[in-house]
Order: sequence, then C-alpha cells, then structure tokens
Amino acid sequence: MRSLLFIVLLLLVHSNGASAAVVEGLYNASVIVTDQSANAQKKAVKQALAEVLVKVSGNRALLADDEVKTYLNRAENILLSYAFESTPDGLLYKAEFDTNKVESLLRSTGFSIWGKHRPQTLIWLAMEEQGTNRRELVSDSTHAEVILAAKKAAAARGVDIAFPIMDLTDIQQVSVYDVWSSYTQNLVLASERYATEYVMSGRLYYRDEQPFSNQNEQQNESQNTPQQLDVWVVEWMITRKGVFDSGESSGETPEIAIKNAVDMFTDVLADKYAIEAISDNENNKTKVVIGNISSLTAYVEVLNFLTKLSVVVDVALVEQQGSLATFELELFGAEENLEEAFRLEDRLQRSLDDYGQPVQDKPYVWRP
Repeated sequence: MRSLLFIVLLLLVHSNGASAAVVEGLYNASVIVTDQSANAQKKAVKQALAEVLVKVSGNRALLADDEVKTYLNRAENILLSYAFESTPDGLLYKAEFDTNKVESLLRSTGFSIWGKHRPQTLIWLAMEEQGTNRRELVSDSTHAEVILAAKKAAAARGVDIAFPIMDLTDIQQVSVYDVWSSYTQNLVLASERYATEYVMSGRLYYRDEQPFSNQNEQQNESQNTPQQLDVWVVEWMITRKGVFDSGESSGETPEIAIKNAVDMFTDVLADKYAIEAISDNENNKTKVVIGNISSLTAYVEVLNFLTKLSVVVDVALVEQQGSLATFELELFGAEENLEEAFRLEDRLQRSLDDYGQPVQDKPYVWRP
C-alpha cells in the first residue's frame, strides 16, 4: 500500500528533474522547394520523410530498402503537419511527421529506433593549411565555415555536437600538437568543463601524396592500399571512459570532409545506442533495483529518468524496502540496450566492490 501511495504522490508532483541531453526535432525536417505546387510538395514530403527516418533510426542504409522506398512514396500518409517559410536560402517546406507512425514504420521494416536521449560530443579539431605545415585549432573565429558544416551535418543526423569556445582556459590547457597527435589524456581533462559524454579529436588536412610507410607498415596489407589523393581528409577519434573508436573521412572541400566525418562517427554512436525491436514472443520485461531512493524528490527524478528512456515502454514500482526501490520495466529492445542507456546517466551507477569495480548482481545506486 505504501508503494501505491508513493505512485499517487508522484503523479501530483511537478518536477523539472535533471536528465540526460535531449535532442528535439527528430520527427521534423525542412526541404528547400521551388514553389508551393502539388508536384513540389510531393517531392518535398518524400525527401523530408527520408531525412526523418535516417535521424530516428540512425541508419543511412535504410533508404536503399525496397519496403522503406514504398513507404516513402506514400509519405503524406505519415505527415502530421506542414508549412512554408521564406528564408534567405529560399522557400522552405517544413514537415512534421507522426511519431507513432514513424516508429511503427521502422519496426515493421526491421530497423532500429534511436531515442531522443543521445550523447553529446565535444569536437577538438586541428587544421593544416593547404600547401604548408601551418596548423591551428579550429574555432568560430578562424574556421567558421567548417564549424557550420559540422553543425549542419549533426542536425541532419539528430546528434548534439559542440566545439570548445577556445577562451584562455582552453588555450592554456590544449595545444595544436595535443589535437593533431590525439593526446587523449590532455583532451579529456580539458573537456571536463563541457560535461559531454564523448570527446572527439580530429586533424583536417589536404592529402596530395601517399603517406610515408616504414618497413613494418609495409608488411601490413591494409597499409599497402593506396589512399585517395587530392582530397581533404579528417582523421578522427572519439572516446568515452577509456573506450575508443576511430575513422577517416574525406571530401573535395574541408566542409565536405568534416560533414562526412560527422556522418561516420554518428554511425558509430547509432550502432551503440539505437534499439533493435524484439519479437512479440520474447520476454521484454525486467526488474531493476535502485538504491538511495529515500525521498519523494529522488522518486520523481528516477521515475522521470526511466520513463524518458526510448528503450522503456512502461515503468511500474513493484516494491519498496527502505531506500531500495524495485521497478519493473517493459522494454522495447533488449536488456543490453537498457544497460547502454544507463551508462549515459552518471547519476545512476552500479554498486562498487572493495576495489572500486562495479558489481553486476548488486543494486544500482542513484546519486542526485
């Protein structure tokens, strides 16, 4: 009965409790059109839905799927609202699609769904001037067009990125050499003030000759593959809590190269966090025990956190013993997806053993 009382109280309390970063506008898209004719609208709504499906799924490859193509040809059936807006860039067709119908489409075609709680990435980028060895850190004051291209690419994929403001604090902590050499320890320390989940370092340069390979590298078949020349290249690395992913992107201009880099590391993030639906005959419920819930405020914070996770369909408080609360969660995906979502929230942590290591079979601890 005490549990039921707490649930009733929770429904009566309004709270803005802290939560993970939320990306808005995943089900919206804007497309430049020539006019407001029916033909222009038909093309625009199809393109807009394609952009939304890529954002929500995190998967660019889905646009090649035959079943998805069929849905794209009937995009107006999923359209919730649209409007036109005149901008300096031209006439915009602004579309909003039905959330439930978009997610139903993705489930029925077998593609994952990436919820709106997504990790933010701080990007440290060093750029080498073409034809010289002159390198400098990229900032709004030095390379505004490169930063704008990165932010546009991130918006198109539904990810949250940021660049260092490059004030005196940043300049004193990070050098061009740190970024160019991916000196991770320095970059991670300097990034703490920005409180992002991921840190990316990248070097942007024009490649017009094959890089030098030593004898050991020549023994590696992958190093013997000729690299594309006369292109701008971004060699990038992202890290979170000691786990690294890296890649290389290229393009005819610095802006295209950084756009492609954003696309590539977004693919990496989507692969980690997008949720693959489980079949109807699988058990999609699990129980989670969370400690340090000893106040109504803590209940509200935890309930808000759990209910906003894209992997969670429903939440029920089933038991309360002291400060330990047991929640039953109905999941859209697998328990592994839930674990990945939990790792994005620093306030929810595993209990630690005597050596400071997480213990899998002990309750989580909520740290307000």
